[in-house]
Amino acid sequence: MRKRASGHGVDLPLDRAARPTALLRSAGARILEAKSASAIARIALSAATEICAASSAVWWQRADRKISARHLSGKIALPKPFRFSDDLLDGAGADSALIIPPDHADGAALLAHLHARRVATVPICDGRRRFGLLTVQDGAFDGPRLDLLTALAQQAASALRSLDLIGEARRVAHEQRDTPRQFAAAFSSALSLDDLLGIVCRLAIRSAGVDACLLFLADEEGNLRLQTTGGPSDGGPGDGSDLLAVAELVRRDSAGVVVWHAGGRAHPTIGGLAAGSSFASLLGLGLSIRGEPLGAMLLLSKRKRSFSAQQKREMLLFSAQAAFAVGNLQLFESTQRRLLEVADLNWVSNRISADHSVPSIAATVADATAKALDVPKVAVFVARPDGAYEVMPSGRFGIDSPGEVVIPAEGNIGADAIKSGSPISACDAAAEGRAEDPVVRWMEATSILCAPMTAQPEFRGFLVVGDNKPRRFESHDIGLLSNYASQTALALQSALLYDDVVRHLNELSRLFQVSRSLASSLDLSENLNTVLTSAAELLDAPVCSVMLSDSATGDLVVKAAHGFWEDDELYERIRPGDGLAGRSFESATALTSSDLSRDGRFKFRQRAREQGLHTAIAAPLIARGRTLGVISLYRAATREFTDDDKRLLMSLADSAAVAIENADLYREAQERAEFLSAMMSEINHRIRNTLQAIAGLLRMELDRPQLSAESAIRRGISRIQVVAVVHELMRARELQFVDMKQVARRIVQIMSQAIATRAPIDVHISGARVTLPSQKATSVALVLAEVVDNSLRHGIGDMENGRIAIGLAEGGGEVVLQVQDNGVGLPDDFDVDAHSGFGLKIVRGLVEDELGGKFEIERKDGLLMRFRFPKV
Repeated sequence: MRKRASGHGVDLPLDRAARPTALLRSAGARILEAKSASAIARIALSAATEICAASSAVWWQRADRKISARHLSGKIALPKPFRFSDDLLDGAGADSALIIPPDHADGAALLAHLHARRVATVPICDGRRRFGLLTVQDGAFDGPRLDLLTALAQQAASALRSLDLIGEARRVAHEQRDTPRQFAAAFSSALSLDDLLGIVCRLAIRSAGVDACLLFLADEEGNLRLQTTGGPSDGGPGDGSDLLAVAELVRRDSAGVVVWHAGGRAHPTIGGLAAGSSFASLLGLGLSIRGEPLGAMLLLSKRKRSFSAQQKREMLLFSAQAAFAVGNLQLFESTQRRLLEVADLNWVSNRISADHSVPSIAATVADATAKALDVPKVAVFVARPDGAYEVMPSGRFGIDSPGEVVIPAEGNIGADAIKSGSPISACDAAAEGRAEDPVVRWMEATSILCAPMTAQPEFRGFLVVGDNKPRRFESHDIGLLSNYASQTALALQSALLYDDVVRHLNELSRLFQVSRSLASSLDLSENLNTVLTSAAELLDAPVCSVMLSDSATGDLVVKAAHGFWEDDELYERIRPGDGLAGRSFESATALTSSDLSRDGRFKFRQRAREQGLHTAIAAPLIARGRTLGVISLYRAATREFTDDDKRLLMSLADSAAVAIENADLYREAQERAEFLSAMMSEINHRIRNTLQAIAGLLRMELDRPQLSAESAIRRGISRIQVVAVVHELMRARELQFVDMKQVARRIVQIMSQAIATRAPIDVHISGARVTLPSQKATSVALVLAEVVDNSLRHGIGDMENGRIAIGLAEGGGEVVLQVQDNGVGLPDDFDVDAHSGFGLKIVRGLVEDELGGKFEIERKDGLLMRFRFPKV
């Protein structure tokens, strides 16, 4: 038989539980000690009244299909009997409590009869027999109290049934005075149902002189299940499951005893069912209490034998005692389980109701649910704004699935449970068509149970448990999970509401930060108005102003205001120390006034009375230890400004002070920037004039009567223009480094314009983006200009399809520049070291002396020149 895992409620200290829980435990102990049905009723009524803090309670006795009031508690009198309607009886037929509100049509007569505004009814039922009803009038009927009320009614029902069982046992003992006393002693020594069933099997085998015993008990659905077997050697027959049909016949037999042996004529149906077993004789005994069948016991013998009438009577007596012991222990274990479940539920409810952390609540519920229902997997899902369901990261037990897990809004067991409003279970998900369910697949569960969580329409979710093997969830499992789901929904919604409050507070704090950041804006008037708007909204003060100190006179002058008339005298200048605002400015502290019309510190008391202003607060604007002004707020209501209002206003005052200070700093920075810009423009202008002067000097060389003078001067002009390109790029970007790709493009453009070729030239610039300091950039630009000039003049000339390729690369602290053309190249006898051309000398001097590098020349489809030099 499946054992229930111990829950939190086992070791729950009394001071951790709510007072109603302690009342339930105390009442349960007294009910178990009660000796009569009347005593049980009185204890239950008193406890129900206290648990629900109710005005009265009524115990309704059931007899002959009628229910009448038998016991009363509280200030209530029932002068005449009341007849319950079928609708009320059907509604109260559930296992849990039912609330009858004032607008309940069928319960209106009961409410009037009890002189109550609303009533909670709970059946007194132990699962097999209904003893009556318990009603509680005008009390606190929240979820936890109703659960405790249900548990109280079940305890009372269990105690009543125990009294019936005791009476039955006494009757049987009176009829069979020769029953061995050791049976009762042995049965009473069992501490658990498993122990008791084992004792019953052993005693039955010894008493009847058989070889084996099979015990079958009915579950909550009424189906027989093999609970235990017993035998002298192997612990029982291996074919017990084949005799289940035999046990069903035995349970339904009215005589209570069935005998069969091989070749016998009695019960031919049983003979056909048992013919395949290894036993030759069978004695079947039904287990029942007052006509209510509990199960069946099969006694099997390997040899063919008959049972005498005396043996049958003795075994009937034995089965009656065994049924009494089994029923009593089942009832005890059921009561204990319910008490533990209620204690667990209350422990979890108390803990999560005081917890405002959503992750902590989810973790507590997942752990407690797994232990209470004895399942290996639990998950808590909540709805997202888009309708899908997301598993809470901390709301997992026994599931290793990192990352976000989202389940669609439709087409899964959770959505179906929420839509139906009731739990849904699957004993074998694959067999029941839920193998592809997203929840089942994610949990990797064979059996699954899901309960909806719905506290308010805006909150949706579900609590789901799973097992790795096929499992049929009992009704009490379903009810327990529903209770956990309800408590979780309420706790999560409360925590989410708490988070909303915290978020609003954080938003308020962020508003202060926004005000602080707005104060760093460039427009002082706009930011002062923003501060005043925030102050008016947060402190409920529609009239407010900011006054700043005039640097020339020292007076306080209004710079921004809300709610004043245009000609209001409050706009007048005031001296520091005059009025509430002046004193706040002078003392550098926040000051308040509870009645402006009577406050001698306020200069314009008459105007305050005319405008209906009653209370005021003023706070200084202080930045870097210097008081810049004061912010004042006025209310028409008599509500005084609190210390929290002072702190809030001081924060806004700090924002205003920062705005003023930053505006001054910005004005100074702007003036300095304008000065630096003008200075840089002047410097660049002078450099440009210098270069132009040099270019003019070179142009003068054109007047010399010598060969190629024009070509030499044009080359000089091109070189100077190259230097100008570098300076221009530096000024345009206001940087210390120059992008050499841009320099290369401009140089090619300048050289192409200086040397007019007949055919167009294809120029391609590729490679990395290389930036160089201004000095090196100038030297590289001159080298590049000299090489491109040489390619255009001597390499390509007027040839068709001329091409120049410029490449840049950088690595290891070194820069590589190469220029290749597809021109005529160099003659075979050309010696770089011996050549003394003017252009090559310039290149050599720039590369080796200025750049600290080296160059090489290759004959490759024209001419390739490669330059290497350090970047720094």
